[in-house]
Amino acid sequence: MAILVPVRIQLLLLVFGGIDGGSPARAPYLDEILLSSDKTIAVIDGSGVLADPAGINREELVRLAKLRVPVENFDKSKLGKDGYLVRVEDQDVKLPCMSISETFMGC
Repeated sequence: MAILVPVRIQLLLLVFGGIDGGSPARAPYLDEILLSSDKTIAVIDGSGVLADPAGINREELVRLAKLRVPVENFDKSKLGKDGYLVRVEDQDVKLPCMSISETFMGC
């Protein structure tokens, strides 16, 4: 007889296209952010790159999704120690790994 053990799987979510809902193609990502409890580690949209390997603050992410505003509006004080927000207009940004990024390629 087999015994079934429920297992909780942690999914990581990486969102391209942003949370501003500016295009119908973005709606599934917006829904995913609002409905899921997944650990979102990065959101990339036309305003910049928001990333946190520990997971982006869910409450702040949901706030942005409900307002339908891009990641440039994220409250940086809610990032973890290795998280970062790089806006498209930013230059010579030192990421947590201490590299300098001009192209959002990360660490």
